[in-house]
Amino acid sequence: ITNSWIVALGVLLFFTTNQLHISYSTIARMYITGFMFSVSLVYFWWKWINTSQKRDFIFMVLFAILGTYNHHFNLLFAILVWVSGWFYINIKQRKQYIIALGTVFIMYIPSIYITLHQLVDMQGLIWMISPNPNFILSFIRYVFHFKAVFIIIMLAGIILGLLSKNRLRAIIILG
Repeated sequence: ITNSWIVALGVLLFFTTNQLHISYSTIARMYITGFMFSVSLVYFWWKWINTSQKRDFIFMVLFAILGTYNHHFNLLFAILVWVSGWFYINIKQRKQYIIALGTVFIMYIPSIYITLHQLVDMQGLIWMISPNPNFILSFIRYVFHFKAVFIIIMLAGIILGLLSKNRLRAIIILG
C-alpha cells in the first residue's frame, strides 16, 4: 500500500467519522444533486465548445434546466457559466448559445414566482443565524469534535505533506 493510499484512507476516515458530515447526511437537501447538475453542465458545456456536437449541446441545456429546477443557487451558477462562456465560444456558436439560454429561461418561467417568494417573503423565518466573531474558531473545533488531538493530527499531516516531495499528497490532505 502506497503513501498516497494511506493519506486517501485517512481523509476518508476523517469524513466518514466527522460529526458535521454525519449530521447533515441525514437531512435531505438538494445541494448534492445541484453539484451533480452543475458539474454535468460544465462538462457538456466544455465538450460542446470544443466539438460543437448536437448531443453535447442537448445535454448542456438539459443539465442547466435540471439544475435551475433543483435550486436557485444552481440557476445563479448556470448564469455565471453562460456569461463567462460567452467569451470562450466562437462566433459560429453564438446563435446556438443564445437559443440554449432562451430555452433554459423559458423552462424556468414557472419557477420564477417560487424563487421570488423564497427570496423576498420569508415571513419572519430565519434560515441561519448570523455568525459571531468566533465563528471560524468554533467551526474548526466543531469539525474536529472539540478534540485538540484531531487538530494536531491534521496539522501534522498538512506539515508533513507540504514538506514531502509529493505535493499531491499535501493537496489531498488539504482537500
